[in-house]
Amino acid sequence: MRRLIFCFDGSWNKLDTKSYPTNVVLLAESVPPVDHKGVQQIVYYDEGVGTASDETIRGGAFGKGLVQNIREAYRFLIFNHLAGDEIFVFGFSRGAFTARSFIGFIRAIGILKVNDANQINEAWALYQKHAVRNSDTDDLLKFRARYCPDLCVNEAERDWRRANDGVVGTSEWPVLRIRYCGVWDTVGTLGWKAVSAVVDRRKDKTYDNHDTDLSDTVDAARHAVALDERRIHFLPTLWRNVTELNARVGKADADADSPYQQKWFAGDHGSVGGGGPERGLSNAALHWVLRGAITQGLSINLAGRSQLDDIRYNARAALHNTPQVGLGPGRIGIGAFRSIVGWVKDAALTAVRSGPTAMVDIHPSVLRRWFTKPEELPERRPYRPAALRGLIDRIQSERSVFAAPIDETIYPRHIVTEGENLSVIARDRLGHGGRWQEIFEINRDVLDIEHDIFPGDELRLPPDARPSAVKNAPSAKSDADPSS
Repeated sequence: MRRLIFCFDGSWNKLDTKSYPTNVVLLAESVPPVDHKGVQQIVYYDEGVGTASDETIRGGAFGKGLVQNIREAYRFLIFNHLAGDEIFVFGFSRGAFTARSFIGFIRAIGILKVNDANQINEAWALYQKHAVRNSDTDDLLKFRARYCPDLCVNEAERDWRRANDGVVGTSEWPVLRIRYCGVWDTVGTLGWKAVSAVVDRRKDKTYDNHDTDLSDTVDAARHAVALDERRIHFLPTLWRNVTELNARVGKADADADSPYQQKWFAGDHGSVGGGGPERGLSNAALHWVLRGAITQGLSINLAGRSQLDDIRYNARAALHNTPQVGLGPGRIGIGAFRSIVGWVKDAALTAVRSGPTAMVDIHPSVLRRWFTKPEELPERRPYRPAALRGLIDRIQSERSVFAAPIDETIYPRHIVTEGENLSVIARDRLGHGGRWQEIFEINRDVLDIEHDIFPGDELRLPPDARPSAVKNAPSAKSDADPSS
């Protein structure tokens, strides 16, 4: 068994660029080629639409190149996939749309045998014709039976093959599984129609026929969505069936271990997906998506020379972190691009995102920012995003957890060191590892998930804590919160 990790970056993002790395780049660069158990991990990185010199404007602005990127990734899958391999898929922005479409294509077509790789054109035509409406039409079932004979996309296909082909031993056919999908602020090409209509009145349906829905072919998935992005050409493409999929496996959305999650984070597009100089907010979304991947078995290098050696987040960091870039080198300069952006804003091409409808869909970092004093925020005003207008009363009810007065003088402090978790700290400082819950409860204003702590974090301990055996002097409270 190996792991194939597909990473699709957003428009204009490149691995060799001198600009700031996105969360996709940080992830791709932090996957060791072999994990501690000897499992090989193979990374496929796609620079995203708009990075080739001949498609900078059209690709970056209008999503041209999406089809090519999906097909190239699928070819890589055909030539590298072995029976039993685990598949992980990640993406940011239009790369997230590509990632989800890539999964939809695999769900519809299966994985072609290497000697049938020349059938990819027919496979694509069938996908465009049927997949969005139904991935199990007779045409697709027959195609998969012929060109993907060693794999079924679900249990129902086994029954279909048995009934139609009479093949013996169908119960031995493995069922296609995508181990994990992790995406940041999915933006579909369709979001640009509001802008492209100004320049081109012709209706382009090229990107309508993509299956980006979340299906139970995926074992687990997480989607981080930006609360404060208002550009109309960055409208989010949300999953609408998270609750349904969780229910199928006996989980509720509120369960901490629910496999399918979609949460909203503070910040604009770049402050969720990365790619800017300030990682305070994007680290929250990065760590949350990574946590889901690690739970599903992906090995990530979080120490040493890894760029992820410190991914604590700062809930009070700047909301707007989208880098100002030109529409490609030698084409439109940064100054001109900023003028275009200004024109777009003047043309009122903005819209408040619909936002979450339930508290479970809000990441704790958002609530920390909500209850932060205005003078401690860069914008110097209370954090009240319009996308949360429907949940104000319920958010205010969380004040006791995120803004309760704390008498700091009664609590000894502990600075987390490498290899520690709450159980270890409770054992060493409280005499019993089972008292970790006490530590968690008195640190709820800074901890999101039990044991999810980082070296350097400063934690309160119960008053009866004994002195640390290791020099662990108190330090000034850091502005960086640990993430979940």
